[in-house]
Amino acid sequence: MEGQEILNGGINELVQLKEELQGQLTAQTELKTLKENVEKSEKQLTNIEKEVSKLIEDSVNKARNEIAKNYDKDINHERINIRETKDKKAKEKAKGIKKRIEKETESYVEENKAIRKETRQRFKERGIPRYCDSTWFYTLFMPSGLKDILICAIFAVCVIVGIPALMAACLADKWWTKAIVYVLTLLLESAVYITIFLLTRDKDKYILEEMRANRNNVKDNSKKIRKIKREIKRDSDESWYNLGDYDDKIKAI
Repeated sequence: MEGQEILNGGINELVQLKEELQGQLTAQTELKTLKENVEKSEKQLTNIEKEVSKLIEDSVNKARNEIAKNYDKDINHERINIRETKDKKAKEKAKGIKKRIEKETESYVEENKAIRKETRQRFKERGIPRYCDSTWFYTLFMPSGLKDILICAIFAVCVIVGIPALMAACLADKWWTKAIVYVLTLLLESAVYITIFLLTRDKDKYILEEMRANRNNVKDNSKKIRKIKREIKRDSDESWYNLGDYDDKIKAI
């Protein structure tokens, strides 16, 4: 009886041990399954985090680009406003400079007009051709100063040598015909010069000398006018032209 109980007890223990072993195997299987599920969940979570991060990054970049685009658009618009305002200011300043020049040179301009009118009137009264009131006439027929003398010398070389030689080369082929053309051209030029000299310089020398003084006055006034123009254009002071509104607008932009 005692042996049977021991056997029975051993069997029960074995059964219990088997059940415990099966329970452990089941637990291990469940633990493995849980670990696999955890790893799978972690991978899914990592993928979700990446997707969320990419979505956030894309959204931020899109928003940043949109904001930058709007800012660039606003900046370009303001740049256009600044450029247009500066252009208007420059035009207004140019008008102001022109008016200032006209105002500060008015006396010299009017004096030159009066002098030219007087010269034309005197020439008309004496029947002197209008071309006598020209630089080339005074230089060639009434030279004064080293500059006029040099120009007359160059002109004389061209008239005495250059033009006759050119005419002879173009109109003749033999040396004696070239010589004839050369001499005829020289005589014709001399005749034209002497005729103009006799009809103007010789006949009305005193009037022409008097009008030379007028021409010199016109030149002096013209120099003063050019000087005033240069000084006004170089003047950096813009207070003359009332441009403060444009400066304020540019500063505000």
